[in-house]
Amino acid sequence: MKVTFAIINYNRLYYLKSCAESLMESLSEHDDVEFICLDDNSKEEGTEEYLKDLKNKGWKILNHDDYRTSPKEDLETLAVQRKDAGGVSPGLIDITSDALNILLNESTGDLFVPLHGDMQFVRKNWLSEYVSLFKERDDVFCAMIDAQRKIRLERSEYDKVKTSCA
Repeated sequence: MKVTFAIINYNRLYYLKSCAESLMESLSEHDDVEFICLDDNSKEEGTEEYLKDLKNKGWKILNHDDYRTSPKEDLETLAVQRKDAGGVSPGLIDITSDALNILLNESTGDLFVPLHGDMQFVRKNWLSEYVSLFKERDDVFCAMIDAQRKIRLERSEYDKVKTSCA
């Protein structure tokens, strides 16, 4: 089962490097993976070079502008206007969902795993367990990767699998 890992990036080079490098290291023994990074024209120094490095390592690097139907400035203005009207900015959610849809459409994996760019992977050879969940259970359609500290995981209880998104 091929797994696609996808990251959205904008001016967060430190976190992108940390996530990408630790992810690749944690999956060094699994070869049926795809890595995609959608960058939104980051201006941060070093980002362009690092994205080229990832591309040389087999990553698919996408530029958000290549997929936009309206200019970025319009989306940012919309986000600010909605936030100024009170509350959370749905405009930012629109931007993120647009990016996730782009990543999903570009994915060739059987499983699609969107990642926060500030995640780090410390455990190796975990992917086979993740994939087996989907192979063994036809009632599981989504499984989050919990990147919290060990102490929190030890206190957690998971006794029910949510089988619908009602």
